[in-house]
Amino acid sequence: MATFKYSAMNSEGKEVSGIVEEMDENSANGFLRAKGLYPTSITEDRRGQGRKRPARDKAEREKTLAAMTVPLLILLVLSLAANAMFATMLFCR
Repeated sequence: MATFKYSAMNSEGKEVSGIVEEMDENSANGFLRAKGLYPTSITEDRRGQGRKRPARDKAEREKTLAAMTVPLLILLVLSLAANAMFATMLFCR
């Protein structure tokens, strides 16, 4: 995800500006249009690149990783059990 600064006109004709995080400039443009804004400029904000993330972000990533690994482990164990079951069925005939 990249951070983009934007300036846009709202439906009342007032200029608004802000920051949005999207994959690319086209996605940012689509996001703003979906919010009823008409972008006049969108530029990528590169100031935050290269900085280390705070420790709490690392803790959140570790929680997410742990939450994703458990279902994968269950799938692995179940597939090994199913494989053993099918092998037993084939060789016991």
